[in-house]
Amino acid sequence: MSLVLHAETDRARWLEAWRALPTREPFAHPDFVAMFAARGVRPLAAVDSGAIFPFLLRDLEAEHWTEPGENRRDVAVPYGYGGAFVTGPGVDPDLFWKRFDSWAHDHRVVCADARIFLQRDEVLPMSGWSEQPACDSAVVDLARYRALRDQSFSSSVRRNIRQAGRAGLTVAVEHDEAAWQAFREIYRATMDRRRATGSYYFTDAFFVRLHGLLGNLARLFVVRDASGEPLSGEVVLLGTTRAYSYLAGSTGPGRRSHANELCKGAVCDWLVRGPWQEFVLGGGNRPDDALLEYKLRFAPGGRRSYSTGSKVYDEAAYAELVRLRHAFHERERLEAHVPRRFPAYR
Repeated sequence: MSLVLHAETDRARWLEAWRALPTREPFAHPDFVAMFAARGVRPLAAVDSGAIFPFLLRDLEAEHWTEPGENRRDVAVPYGYGGAFVTGPGVDPDLFWKRFDSWAHDHRVVCADARIFLQRDEVLPMSGWSEQPACDSAVVDLARYRALRDQSFSSSVRRNIRQAGRAGLTVAVEHDEAAWQAFREIYRATMDRRRATGSYYFTDAFFVRLHGLLGNLARLFVVRDASGEPLSGEVVLLGTTRAYSYLAGSTGPGRRSHANELCKGAVCDWLVRGPWQEFVLGGGNRPDDALLEYKLRFAPGGRRSYSTGSKVYDEAAYAELVRLRHAFHERERLEAHVPRRFPAYR
């Protein structure tokens, strides 16, 4: 690669590349990628030939099941959407990925995986990668919302929003420390209730950095009842043309009083006062599950296909790591490891 930049030590050069991105996607910003820095995890970006590919370089030695001295690594896209974002004309995707492949081999990368950005014409084709269809995403067309307001939602959502309003619930953008801590507690309780996998339980350092993005790349919307008690919260990431529902949660009373629906409606009201054209709600945990069906009530006709990408650079090493993970579980008499997604050893 021409440059592989670190989100912290090379922030100025990374920002220069990000500013060339017409839609200024938050997922390509160094401060977003830096949220995922941890022991054995480096927030990096490959910059070359009019494109920028943000990624995490993960040392496999940091995994609890590997042996001391393990010196192999893998590559992943941070939680969200990714790929090689196009920053200029005349990009050769084959050459870009060939150069990245060479860098990966030099750095003992076994494999890579990515959640591919929804707007495929704004990222390079994933030359040499395998692609797999994943859960579709729901996307609110904000031009339609500007014209129809909540009439663009399903009738059940409109009814629930009216009920929440009659109950005295209100929504506001809040960035102070007290609101942020309340949101963190609500988010964690929501993940506990849903029995979420470990990947949804982010570190304290992650939340500190995410709080630092509020007012710039992100906003926190908080729903409160008539007494001021927080019932629901949602973190929304902002590009120049798209916004993304990133983290959200609600209390038991919040769910019963339809705080989530009120919050989504308020976010749409806020976004249509600005330049944003789409509000990406994300998808479900499985194809056509109840979560996706719920999100599509805010975006009838707004279903967008979505894929993940993967690449194995060293087949023998990949197979060995899968065996090592299974052997560790057998040796420690743990429940058998069942991979949820690529790579199979994670």
